[in-house]
Amino acid sequence: MPLIARRVCIESPLRGEVPRNVTYADACMLDALRRGEAPYLGHLLYPRVLDDARPEDRELGIAAHIAWLRFADMLVVYTDRGITDGMQRALELAHTLRIPIEYRQLGPAWSTRFNVDAHTTDGFFVGWRGVSNTDDASKCTCFAGFPYPIPCPVHPTAPTK
Repeated sequence: MPLIARRVCIESPLRGEVPRNVTYADACMLDALRRGEAPYLGHLLYPRVLDDARPEDRELGIAAHIAWLRFADMLVVYTDRGITDGMQRALELAHTLRIPIEYRQLGPAWSTRFNVDAHTTDGFFVGWRGVSNTDDASKCTCFAGFPYPIPCPVHPTAPTK
């Protein structure tokens, strides 16, 4: 079994170009895992059950992420796609808590490299990787078979499954 050296909270953008940013965050997670780190990406976890457009849900997700950040060995900020306001808040808190901060970039070919290197489970949260089986929202099956209704970020007008 590989040795996991440290717990890291990963910061990368989510808002804006969501499907692309989710794929980027997945690539960041893979990068951290390959460095022997145990990455935590709260910005990918909580929007699956909270509505980021509702201020109270967004604040709840940020508060939960901060609770994990307090126990991280390091905050890692991936900057290829910029730094958002939410990322800046995490940076400020990490600085206040004296948590080490490291800035990283995956480089310009990150998406090509990630699509070659990733070994995802077939059908697992396909929509969250920005991989779609259709451009027609009414035919979206990105989350077909999921145990409870969940909105698809790739097809926001699709009926929940």
